[in-house]
Amino acid sequence: GSGEVFAWQFGFPYSVDLSRGFARYNPGDTSSIDLLVRGEVDAMFTIGSDPGAHFPISAVKHIAKLPSVCIDPHLTPTSGVSKLHVPVAFNGVETGGNC
Repeated sequence: GSGEVFAWQFGFPYSVDLSRGFARYNPGDTSSIDLLVRGEVDAMFTIGSDPGAHFPISAVKHIAKLPSVCIDPHLTPTSGVSKLHVPVAFNGVETGGNC
């Protein structure tokens, strides 16, 4: 997932701030939850994850106000508050192919 890519590219697994042109690690200030609670997020794109089930209610309420897209095979709390839910098939179960 994105945590692995951040760790590989920048040396930090999450809370990576690239706004100054270089990577800064600042949990407690630049995590997804912190940015949502402070209202600093303009839009949200969620792929195969369910922050609506795990984030604090104050962050989830802000997600509901945002332009948001959720790509997930399941109906989840996040897909419920997103403006657009794109249901996808389970690879290898509902469709042919492999990962």
